[in-house]
Amino acid sequence: MNYSLRIMAGRIGCAGLLGAAWLAGAAAAQQPAPRKAPAAQADQQAEIAPIGWAKLCRNYTASTKDKDGKVESQDLNFCLTKNETIYRNSGKMRSSAAIRQVAGDPKQYLMVTVPLEMNLRSGLRATVFPKDIWEKSQKGGQISKADEAKLKPLPLVYTQCTPAGCDGELEATPQLIEELMTGGGLVILAFNPDGAPVAFPVPLAGFEKAYKEAAMTELSYNNARRRLMLQIEQQQELKGTIVLPKQLPR
Repeated sequence: MNYSLRIMAGRIGCAGLLGAAWLAGAAAAQQPAPRKAPAAQADQQAEIAPIGWAKLCRNYTASTKDKDGKVESQDLNFCLTKNETIYRNSGKMRSSAAIRQVAGDPKQYLMVTVPLEMNLRSGLRATVFPKDIWEKSQKGGQISKADEAKLKPLPLVYTQCTPAGCDGELEATPQLIEELMTGGGLVILAFNPDGAPVAFPVPLAGFEKAYKEAAMTELSYNNARRRLMLQIEQQQELKGTIVLPKQLPR
């Protein structure tokens, strides 16, 4: 069945459910059978607005110990190339995806944040959709078995929960970075307390540019958010549709 997230006047409307076969694999063996979710779930009816990709950096001081146990301070540059979805009425973040880079560390990480009410025991996954498959899915097309074979779900590990949401991460290999640069969309999948899937589709348009270009200042980013909020308030309808593909990989 088709499951779509339609952004109309900042409101998400849901049509259909994810395939039960895929859910069985995603939920893992210990996951209890999900109860039918109410038709008017709060998360399905939350007014939201998407924010495009942006790169933000800041310097911070980290304390480490040398081989003799002596504490040393080190100044590090920390960057996030991120995409957020915010609640329209408050401007607070609903979900996000980001690549984290720390100067001097060869490893990078894919980080996502989902709402606090997600069931941590059910796990968290992300799947990169190549442009052709993403575009096909956005037009409501059927994804072939050959297409499905190209979709590789990535298991993320929940690391912490803060008042802003629960974070999960995965090491972002050079191959994953390349897939994000050339891909069409990223689908983050979490589960609510009833065991029902909650999907967070993230278009990848603009990721490569933001990742490679110089970082924005936090002032510029916050000003851009305020302009977006003003624009949303002035619009009667936020046009655009993000359709979650009919099939997702097991």
